[in-house]
Amino acid sequence: MKLIRNLAAATVAMALASYAIGADAELGIDAPPLKIGEWVKGKPVDLKDGKGKTVYVVEFWATWCPPCRKSIPHLTELQKKYADKDVVFIGVTDEVNDVDTVKEFVTKQGSKMEYTVAIDAPAKGDEGPTPTVAAYMQAFGVNGIPCAFIVDRNGKVAYVGNPADPADKMDEALEQIVTGKWDLAAAKKQRSERMELEQRQMKIQMAGVTYFQTITGENADTTEAKDKARNSADEFVKLAAKDAQALNWFAWTLLTSPRITNRDLELGLKVAKLAYDACEGKDAAIVDTYARALFDSGKVGEAIKYQKKAIELCPKDEDKMLEEMKETLKGYEAKQPKE
Repeated sequence: MKLIRNLAAATVAMALASYAIGADAELGIDAPPLKIGEWVKGKPVDLKDGKGKTVYVVEFWATWCPPCRKSIPHLTELQKKYADKDVVFIGVTDEVNDVDTVKEFVTKQGSKMEYTVAIDAPAKGDEGPTPTVAAYMQAFGVNGIPCAFIVDRNGKVAYVGNPADPADKMDEALEQIVTGKWDLAAAKKQRSERMELEQRQMKIQMAGVTYFQTITGENADTTEAKDKARNSADEFVKLAAKDAQALNWFAWTLLTSPRITNRDLELGLKVAKLAYDACEGKDAAIVDTYARALFDSGKVGEAIKYQKKAIELCPKDEDKMLEEMKETLKGYEAKQPKE
């Protein structure tokens, strides 16, 4: 019923957060050179050779990535569409230890993958990203694939986005870049605002996960752990502010996670109320969480009141969610003191 992240997923996100927050590259920089280990399909490409005439789409992918595989035919369609307009697509994978796998995959794709394909050069040392991945993905704070970077005719990185996600509008960006109508300054501003939002969300999640990791850790009962948990909770509330979904995630996890044995019900109620206020009491799932916080805090009458409101707000096509809310209401009513 709850659209929340579990602790394991949140932990992964927290690890990735520092990766994005450390990014400093911006749209408009000179496109970094491609330091390729092996060209699997097509001729080797040197971005400098195309300056002043060619648009490059450098797409990072992997054979094991389902969205990457799904986007391959579309990238081929775009390559064919812009073939006579000096646009070159280059698929780069960092699978340096699986060269045979990559070659076999590309061969089996056949005409579905009709653009240049390359394997990045090995990373220096045993750890760290491969060089082209570092120059593009890591530099721009991108932690997921597929991801495409469009290099304009001036040799500048003009666009960064997911070619498999319609919301990133790569096709639209490519058309405007090819036709000279792309507003790089506007795109740079938009990406900067988006990165700031993503970084804020990651910081929120980091604070929340730190709290949950601390209260479920082996030393949770120590004074040091309690202080750390309290500080993390305060930081989370401060950062989340009026972010209803983030606040709801925190409150619901605190109130229901089986990993938590010593729940801070006062904190749960506080955060649930903040979530309720942030959504102005109009989100069924958030109102449901608030009712749960009230019930767990011993305020049965209020819990029943808000659970009924959650049921009223529940979308009519959410049958399972509605059924669960009604069952919850019965549980609350059963605990209501007799007059």
